[in-house]
Amino acid sequence: MTISLTRQAQYLLTLALAASIHFGAGCNSTSNNQPDGSVDGGADAGIDTTCEDGLPSTPFDSSATITAYDQPAPDFTVNTTDGEWTLSEHWTGCDNYVFVMYNSGYGTGADQLWASSVAEIIDDSAPNTHYFFVTLEAGLATEDREARVLEVCDKIQAHLETTDQATRDHWADRMHYVTDFGRDIPVVDGVLDVSPGEVHFTIDRKQLVREGHNTSYFTGSSWVPQFGNTRYWARYYNAQYLLDEQLEEQEMNEDVLVHRVTDREDIAGSEPFNWTLPNAATIAGYEKLEIDMHVDCPGAGHPYGSTCGEWDTVGSLWLCADNDCTAETRRRIVKWITPYSSPGRWVIDITPELVHLDAGGELRFMVQHGDNTVGPYTYKYTVDFRFIKAEDGLRPFAIEPMIPMANYPFADMADAFDPFVITPPSGTQKVELYARISGHGAVTPSGCAEFCTFEHTFDVNSTEHQHVYLMENENRCAQWVELGVTPNQGGTWHFDRSSWCPGWTIEEWREDLTESFDLTGANTVNHIPTYQGGDPPGGNMDARVEIVFYL
Repeated sequence: MTISLTRQAQYLLTLALAASIHFGAGCNSTSNNQPDGSVDGGADAGIDTTCEDGLPSTPFDSSATITAYDQPAPDFTVNTTDGEWTLSEHWTGCDNYVFVMYNSGYGTGADQLWASSVAEIIDDSAPNTHYFFVTLEAGLATEDREARVLEVCDKIQAHLETTDQATRDHWADRMHYVTDFGRDIPVVDGVLDVSPGEVHFTIDRKQLVREGHNTSYFTGSSWVPQFGNTRYWARYYNAQYLLDEQLEEQEMNEDVLVHRVTDREDIAGSEPFNWTLPNAATIAGYEKLEIDMHVDCPGAGHPYGSTCGEWDTVGSLWLCADNDCTAETRRRIVKWITPYSSPGRWVIDITPELVHLDAGGELRFMVQHGDNTVGPYTYKYTVDFRFIKAEDGLRPFAIEPMIPMANYPFADMADAFDPFVITPPSGTQKVELYARISGHGAVTPSGCAEFCTFEHTFDVNSTEHQHVYLMENENRCAQWVELGVTPNQGGTWHFDRSSWCPGWTIEEWREDLTESFDLTGANTVNHIPTYQGGDPPGGNMDARVEIVFYL
């Protein structure tokens, strides 16, 4: 399912235009430090109100007393260069609160973080975000702690001076320079009890404490912490909550059946298990299918790096045709890429898989996430199957394989298959290409098939249908956190890939071929893989391509 960003884009524009608090005179200036939010501040402000992005604000939970990841944050008060700041008094139910810490136990990383650019947290943060800068250096006098956090203030002020007045006004009271010792702040102390090496965490708009995890980028020779990497969890959870609202609205306004098959269950890779779906008669009443998968770190779940699988691997959910789920008989119904040392959540349209799931009832499944020989990781699964009525009333009823699921050398793929001859089954009203292709491995100088732009073309009766798998040498995977990429993973999670990101679904290609098909006779389909229009270089293609018929 694709997340609509229209409302979010409107929200960003509204906040930028509506900001009205004047930018302070400097890092030593004081203000009333009143909230710059969509509703008035205060512990009761979130009740029966709506945020700028249309989401309901969250009432402040004053019952929280213990700091724990994914649990409500207890109230706290911190002393800042602008005076006292108390969460409940400034609570809007619409904002995120990011703590960024100078962690002296982080070694040279603490200084690297403090020396890094602040531009991205001004230019690219979710506007409904507050930042708190804190030092964890023990034994410092108040004035020394203040000097440490004002190092950041000076940089932020300098960057804000290069921006327009609306930007300066917006961030004036959203940057907080804390003069308390970090471990004297209960919420900070509670986080560090769980993750002593943590250098940032987020209290999201639902008051939940979210693990910060990695702040470093790989620069080509070393891993360097960056202030800019602290901005992603706020952006991610804004989008996740928008997605949740869309799903809830869909359930109310459309004929949708949400069927949960497992709830926070630790499932080991390569070990078959059973899930129970609705019966065949029930499934027959729906034409579309989505799967909503939360794939969390197993056991306690925190800190991420000690519980989740270390590497980005091809993740697979298999439908088994026999009890042992042998490779020859199983079918991959979901494909994604596991995050580096982190959890993930994705909503994926798997409508063609209705052809294979329509028997319903108790079915045999297996997951794998360690396809690059790492081994059978375990993850904690929460999974909903979402059966939906289609607007056109068309339902998939048959699938014709073209390229069988396998790992193909890209350089040889152009010669791997003869033209396919396909005759649609009787009654077909719609024909769809269903391609799951992801590039892996790399050879110089192209970087293919993971780090290059390549194309796959299917010539259907002399009509070409092409998809470009684009790689732009940007941090696109990091920029796609709103689309579901897990933020702040380990590894090179931020690097742009041609057809996938760690902690995301693969770039699936679905295209309507009906106009190019003769629905009553034989059709010729030719596969043409290319690299920048020419011969494919090295690397591998994990691929399966099929034709889906709708009735």
